[in-house]
Amino acid sequence: MATTPTQLPIPSEKPQDLKFNAGKIDEFVTSMGWTYTDRLNVKHYTIEGLKHIAEQAISAFGYITIDSFEGGATLTLPNQVLRWQNNGEYYRWDGIFPKVVAPGSTPNTVGGIGVGAWVGVGDASLRANLISNEDGMGGSLVRLTGGETVQGFVNSIELYASDFGFTGVGDETAKWKLFCQEMRSKVLDVSIGISGEGILADNTSLRAIHGCGITLTGNVTGTTVSGSEAHCLVAGNNSTIDSVVFNGVSGTFYNGAGILIPAGKTGVEVLHCKFTNTSGIPVKFYKCSNCKAQNNHIEGVRHGIMWWLASNIEISGNAITKISHPSLNNGGGIWGAVGQQIFIHNNSVSHCADVGIDIEGGRNCFVFNNYITHCRNGEIAIFGTGAEADLVAAGVIMGNIIFSNNNVDRYSTANDRTGIAVANALTDAAGEMIYGGLDVTQDGALVFERNHVRVLESSGNSLYCHRSRTSNASGTAKIIQRGCVYETVSGRTLLYYDRQDREIYECELRYKGTAANVISGELRDMRSFMSRGNLIDIERDAVVTSQVFTLNNSQAVDDNELELDGWTLRGPAGTVYFNVNQTSTPRTVIIGNMNLDDSAGLTTIPFTRSSGFIEWKNQKIRLLRPGANAVDFSSVAVFYQSDFDAIDCHATLMLDGDKKSVYRFALKCDAGDTIYLTAIDSGGAAGTGLWPNSACYATFSGTTLSFTQVLSAMVELNLNSM
Repeated sequence: MATTPTQLPIPSEKPQDLKFNAGKIDEFVTSMGWTYTDRLNVKHYTIEGLKHIAEQAISAFGYITIDSFEGGATLTLPNQVLRWQNNGEYYRWDGIFPKVVAPGSTPNTVGGIGVGAWVGVGDASLRANLISNEDGMGGSLVRLTGGETVQGFVNSIELYASDFGFTGVGDETAKWKLFCQEMRSKVLDVSIGISGEGILADNTSLRAIHGCGITLTGNVTGTTVSGSEAHCLVAGNNSTIDSVVFNGVSGTFYNGAGILIPAGKTGVEVLHCKFTNTSGIPVKFYKCSNCKAQNNHIEGVRHGIMWWLASNIEISGNAITKISHPSLNNGGGIWGAVGQQIFIHNNSVSHCADVGIDIEGGRNCFVFNNYITHCRNGEIAIFGTGAEADLVAAGVIMGNIIFSNNNVDRYSTANDRTGIAVANALTDAAGEMIYGGLDVTQDGALVFERNHVRVLESSGNSLYCHRSRTSNASGTAKIIQRGCVYETVSGRTLLYYDRQDREIYECELRYKGTAANVISGELRDMRSFMSRGNLIDIERDAVVTSQVFTLNNSQAVDDNELELDGWTLRGPAGTVYFNVNQTSTPRTVIIGNMNLDDSAGLTTIPFTRSSGFIEWKNQKIRLLRPGANAVDFSSVAVFYQSDFDAIDCHATLMLDGDKKSVYRFALKCDAGDTIYLTAIDSGGAAGTGLWPNSACYATFSGTTLSFTQVLSAMVELNLNSM
């Protein structure tokens, strides 16, 4: 609590006055203020104030100049100043006197520069800073009336290419290099020809007007980075490239008509540019961060937009087409390796000799709301981390890669850069795919959600909606499909051939053809498979000569079960939707709660089993027996290796005069693969029947259920494994 002094005349010996004065002594000695107020409300100078008055007096009286730090001197007065011949500046000593300076000294070697040491008193430092071109110097030290620095004002005045001396005639690479380095925003108002790279200065922009741009006069020489050649423009920090046309010359395809964002750079934006006719990469984000490529048009180039070990990259609103190498005939639309926080959305990608949009390793990558079509080796794809040394050394754990709300149209060909259709090269690519070995360690799932994939041709290579072919079993990898719609006229929808954990929920698999055989795919070698709420919908006029899906597995015995639950299955009569074929290492396949399109009854069981064990969960099946044909349950392969007990079964018999009656029976298959069929409602001896017309009845004999004097029978099963 502050002490309140008395107003007694001087001297006062009151305790509160003595305590108050003790505080004022501390204020006099240590305060950086120039004055303090005593107990009688009178102001006095502190030591700092007295020092200020002395300095003012010295300044008014003048300094005594002495040479020099280099020659040596002794200073005894506060107004003596010593010259440093190195820069012509004079310094006064702000410490204790006398101050001895040995010959060959500098301000830094005999006390340092600052308060309590040497203090500059001339303008040599200011003059040196004003002529310096270092950041923060020169025009940055002088402000205009509105507060803006002179340097900021100069930078805001755009530099036009025509004013810089560009003529648009011949190769103007030398001017281009100098032009890009100007610390001002630049306007390309002349179309120019170059064959070398320009390095854009930090914090500047390059924009073109009137459709002006850059045409290569030869292959660009300059900076090269992993996986690509030189580029004609290398971006600086916080730079913007807007509306520039980059042209590699049609029919010649020189390398380098593009932009490199090199290692360590940040804040680069490539906007509204056009890239054509180059065998190079138009936009490459190489080990950079916080950059964008938006609303660009790319056509007739080797690759579209690419990243390599980059982070926080946004690629959106671009139109990319006819991507292929002039001689190798390969090229990807948007792709990259080991990126983090990559956001790819609202792009249109078409006619790529390789992939459309491809994520290779990396984590936290999001691909959404894009349209992709006519890409020979897959429209949207995931690959594992490459074997290149810098990718491996980065140690980025793959995971959390999500493709969502994309629209894909799959065809058997893609046009090359000249417009000629070229057939798909691979036989196992798809509109949506995972290919090659995934990373052994992953953190976060690989997800395909709410994508709409259509296969629009019935013949040709790689006409799958979704295909997965991975060569290794990742210890933590999980692949999830949810809410996707797959439509095909080729009869092929999904093919899983990987050693991963798989989940597929609420997806729709629709076959739209009428003549082609439906062999939709194979679910093979999965470590585990969980599926719920999916739909298979096959056109009623389709010809189904084989099972829709085969569950074929050769995984280790300790791997998890394969579960299919709550699917809705619609198709022509006689369709077999799943064939269980667990060949080398049989594993349990769980089938339950399938919603079969059996309102009129099925003529055959819609599941088959070649090998492997089936576990039934509340699976209802309705079999229609026209003409009251018998049912021999021992001939139904899917009932073996099932170990089930179906107690609540019914046989509904259709009699003359639209009458019907019901037999209840039990069906069982034990662990020894023995099938039992027993009547529950027998009504007495066989042939007596349960109804007024005793000539119409069901007979249970061994494993066969047969009917007598019945127009038709509907057999209803409710299968549950024990």
